[in-house]
Amino acid sequence: AMGLGATLATLKYAGVFIMSVVGHVEWSARVCGLLRGMAVLGLVLPWGFYVYDFSQGGSLAMFWLKATANPVATAITLDVYLAALAFSVWVLAERRTRHPWRVVVVCFAVGLACALPWYLAGRLESQGREEERFAVREPD
Repeated sequence: AMGLGATLATLKYAGVFIMSVVGHVEWSARVCGLLRGMAVLGLVLPWGFYVYDFSQGGSLAMFWLKATANPVATAITLDVYLAALAFSVWVLAERRTRHPWRVVVVCFAVGLACALPWYLAGRLESQGREEERFAVREPD
C-alpha cells in the first residue's frame, strides 16, 4: 500500500503535469474530461482514507481531533476549509450554475477536491455551449 507521503508526492507531481498540459491545450472536451477525472480522484482518494478510519472505530469527533492534532494538521485543515469557503462564496456570487447550493453542499459534504474540478468542468462545458450558440456561421 502507498503511504500518505508517497501519495501526496505523487499528487503533487501529477498536479504539475496537469498544469503543464492545460497550459498547452485549448479548453476543450479533453480538458473537461481531465477535470471530471480529477473530481473522481477528489472523491475516491480522500474518502478511501475516511472509510478506512471510520472502519477502524473513527468518529466525527475523532476526525476533528485528528484534523487538528498538531500545528501542521491544523494548518492544512484551515487551508482547505478556507479555500472551500472562498470557492463557495465565488460559486454563490457568480451564479453560473442552476443550483449553486448543490455545489456548496458537495464542497463541504464530499470535499473541495471533488467539487472544484467538477464545477470547473461544468462551467467550461457551459461556456462552450454558449460560444457555439452565438458563433457566427459562414454561409454555405
